[in-house]
Amino acid sequence: LQNSLRATFSNEISKCRPEMSLVSKPSAFACRARSVAAAPAAPVVREVTKETFVILADTLFKFDKSGRDEMLPGGKERLAAVANRLKSYQSIATLSIAGHTDRLGKDTYNDPLSQRRAATVLEYLGSLGVKAAKSDAIGKGEREPVTQNCSDKLPRTQLIACLQPDRRVTIEVTGVAK
Repeated sequence: LQNSLRATFSNEISKCRPEMSLVSKPSAFACRARSVAAAPAAPVVREVTKETFVILADTLFKFDKSGRDEMLPGGKERLAAVANRLKSYQSIATLSIAGHTDRLGKDTYNDPLSQRRAATVLEYLGSLGVKAAKSDAIGKGEREPVTQNCSDKLPRTQLIACLQPDRRVTIEVTGVAK
């Protein structure tokens, strides 16, 4: 019987590591706890997201203006909402701001105006804590209109109102959303 007990204990001990030892009595044995490493967690794959925000320049800046101190309160509120959304990203790979104008005026005036507006928006978003690996501000002037049926034969005030959607700032972000 004693040999049978020793064999049973030996089998149980052999399930443990070799450094296990029998204690003085055959009814007791010591088994060191085996450390079990947890299997590595499967990596969480986050999908890259691209979002575009369009803010009409007439709600963002005073007419014909581009400076931070010339931003309208409603435009600042809209940018704060965009900034909150962007800060919710886990990471932002690219942040591109493009300023646009309508077709009224010369390119020599509209291109720098659209560039200054884009730069102001980029700086303002940065001041609100938006950080991107790469960011740029570009002025596109009148080269990418969104309006289609604004005839130059309209009275000037109607034409200005018709072309209003062309005066805008677009914010494009690519990154990993949380």
